[in-house]
Amino acid sequence: MAQVDRLELPEYELLMKAAALRRVDEEYRTHEQAYLTVAAKATKGKKGRPVYKTFKSFFDYDAAVEKVRNGEKHHDVMQKVSALLKRKKKEKEENG
Repeated sequence: MAQVDRLELPEYELLMKAAALRRVDEEYRTHEQAYLTVAAKATKGKKGRPVYKTFKSFFDYDAAVEKVRNGEKHHDVMQKVSALLKRKKKEKEENG
């Protein structure tokens, strides 16, 4: 911890960016697992087309990394899963 106290501002900022990138990697793994779980049964419309045709359409890793590099916040896993569940519920209600 003593090393952290001696960091210059640019070093500290780089350390924080690295931590944010680690979180993106963790989210990637979480999204990947959620995708595999949900994609197996998620469909839309009467023909039952998949909601997400590819994993990248579910979670764009490169875009998330770029947002961190640009200082932007990226979307949370739960927001996407929540949106998917809401769509599924609405479709179920519409189709009876």
